[in-house]
Amino acid sequence: MSGESPFPADETLREFLRLRILPILAVDRGRVELAHSDEAAASVVLRYGAGCAGCPGLGVTHSSIVEPLLRREFPAVVVVDALIEGERVGAAS
Repeated sequence: MSGESPFPADETLREFLRLRILPILAVDRGRVELAHSDEAAASVVLRYGAGCAGCPGLGVTHSSIVEPLLRREFPAVVVVDALIEGERVGAAS
């Protein structure tokens, strides 16, 4: 065993988003869902909608709140990208 954290299954990511992230976004009627995950690239793409659509604070929310929480819970996730209405709004490496 190498000690590395395994990449989370999609269902595990969805559950984390539902329990930990959605309550934060719901304050402003926002929503987030898992759009795609790629274990080989160690990346996750989140799709934001509802109150997040057009919100000028989405980039800050993604990079300062959502991404750190997700990466702390799942260290195997290296890249967390964000989509809104089909457009990429943020990325980290």
